[in-house]
Amino acid sequence: MKISSFGVTLFTVRNDLLNHYESTLEKLSDMGFRYVEQLNLAPILKRDPLFGRDIRTVAKLFERYCLQPTSISLFDNAPLDIQLEYASILGVKQVALGRAKVFVDFSRSRNPFKLPSSQELIQYTEDLKYLSDVISNKGFEFLYHTHDLDLLRIDGLGENTIEYFSRIFDKTQINFQFDLAWLSIAGCDPVSMLYKYRDRVSSIHLKNYYKPLDNEAIQFSAPHEGFMDYASIIPHVIRMIPEQRIFVEIDNSKSPIEELKGFINWSKHLHLLSKHKS
Repeated sequence: MKISSFGVTLFTVRNDLLNHYESTLEKLSDMGFRYVEQLNLAPILKRDPLFGRDIRTVAKLFERYCLQPTSISLFDNAPLDIQLEYASILGVKQVALGRAKVFVDFSRSRNPFKLPSSQELIQYTEDLKYLSDVISNKGFEFLYHTHDLDLLRIDGLGENTIEYFSRIFDKTQINFQFDLAWLSIAGCDPVSMLYKYRDRVSSIHLKNYYKPLDNEAIQFSAPHEGFMDYASIIPHVIRMIPEQRIFVEIDNSKSPIEELKGFINWSKHLHLLSKHKS
């Protein structure tokens, strides 16, 4: 049975893919998923996104299990030509910048993520313009994946990163992949943000989280479990975003397949899997 309206990121099942690659794809297919977002070269993850396989073998396995890769993550501190070669062979339509290097400091071992200065972000804009030109010229839509730091106002700019990029780039250059959990963690209402940027949001990650106590790390969860009320959020997402661009994602789950099954059952119970116009 096809799960209309939802895809899944392969980041969610990365540990399962490491040990049982083909059977994990089969499980996703058997659950009804038809769209996937492919991993890419991510130095911060220190892992081969193809798990020892070549990209053409991966493409054939996707076809065998009726999984259509519609998006692929991209990292700007990894070789661009290889990443776009993966995207071309898989036939994806969108390339999403997973984490901009200007927000990462690898010398900080415990938490490598940091808010850039206004000057750093302005300088990084030239890198984004180059990425946008190369990616667009190859026929892909270029997306910027959002995190909580993208909602913090940067001294010297008077605006946050999403506002800044929306102002200096038009939608033929860069659009957004909103991760709704990170929007909520930053203190924003995800639905309000969807409507505010409805002309620029082209893809969605659905995940949830539990509010941490003081000094605790954020614990992410499947969309149906946690702080956020996805029963009221998902109808807005479905109304605004094409089905092949909505991806369920669960960070750091010990049993992602079971959590995905729980999400599917919850969605069916609330009749959230009805087909919508692509």
